[in-house]
Amino acid sequence: MSARAISFPLARIVRNRGGRWALLPWIVFAIVLAVVSRGRSDGASHVLVGSFARFVMPLLSFSIATAVVGKGSLVEALAPLTTLGASRERAGLTIAVGSMLASAGTSAFLGAMVVIVSHGTSDPPLVTDVVNTLWICALGGAAYGAYFSAASTLFGRFGRSAFLIADFILGGGSAVSSLFVPRAHIRSLLGGPHALTLSQRWSAVALVALTTAFVLLALVRIRTSRK
Repeated sequence: MSARAISFPLARIVRNRGGRWALLPWIVFAIVLAVVSRGRSDGASHVLVGSFARFVMPLLSFSIATAVVGKGSLVEALAPLTTLGASRERAGLTIAVGSMLASAGTSAFLGAMVVIVSHGTSDPPLVTDVVNTLWICALGGAAYGAYFSAASTLFGRFGRSAFLIADFILGGGSAVSSLFVPRAHIRSLLGGPHALTLSQRWSAVALVALTTAFVLLALVRIRTSRK
């Protein structure tokens, strides 16, 4: 997979005015939360574990996936690449990876900005906090990119919306089902409650496993789809 191929889904975000505007509210929301929490001794931890992991990251990644895939399904979005000679599986992987990279990069940058703006005296040292936030948000963003790519092969936008709702419902609970969505693991890594009984290390492993599983699910759906 070449860098030129990956640039195709990323270019969709840049050229899609509606897609760009869809990202803006969540970016502004995160910065506002960081500014409001600046006076707290645990400002960065409060924002990251609370609103950022709960709402900003999933909604931001949902908006990115919608901008990359479009209003239809991921299968329908393959046409521009398959007409250039790419196989359906390769085209699907290109779009999924592009969505993952965009979500990972945006989440990591925004998470680091939140830490810098809202960092408090009881938070970890600033440099350590920023570095940890960068890799956790990048991993979480990639997981969400894969998550919504798989969802996009299931009834398009409706599938993404259903997966978003499932992440909100399951990821905030303590049942076994919380292990199968990104939100519970991301909150754990950022200093929130553990995902069921998993340690933070195992939550990181779980995010990698979920990312891989959702990409494979998307490719299987593309291969078996008749569209």
